Amino acid sequence: MKRFIYFFVLIIFFTSCKKEVEGNWYTIEIRTAKNIDCGIPEITFLTGADEAKQLLSSRINIYVATGLPKINYQPGTQLMVKIRKPESNDFIACRTLGPSYPQVVITEIK
Repeated sequence: MKRFIYFFVLIIFFTSCKKEVEGNWYTIEIRTAKNIDCGIPEITFLTGADEAKQLLSSRINIYVATGLPKINYQPGTQLMVKIRKPESNDFIACRTLGPSYPQVVITEIK
């Protein structure tokens, strides 16, 4: 019985740990400081656009970005960032006044 409990605890431990995956750095450009629907920056990828599209399961190169510091970015500002695909608790509610763009989560800025 003791072995079963140890085995069960080990299975839970290894399946519940999230592995941090080292991501790539991408150069992005701010398109608008506040998207008309979400009120957060709208970005495009200048480097690694195809890789980002594949990671984010998208066909276009325009995204709304969460995770950026609360700074009033000017259109044309370029930043080096690491990204990840949004999880269910990352999504934000947006109005539907303009075109709907996929969301990306910025994890680090250089």
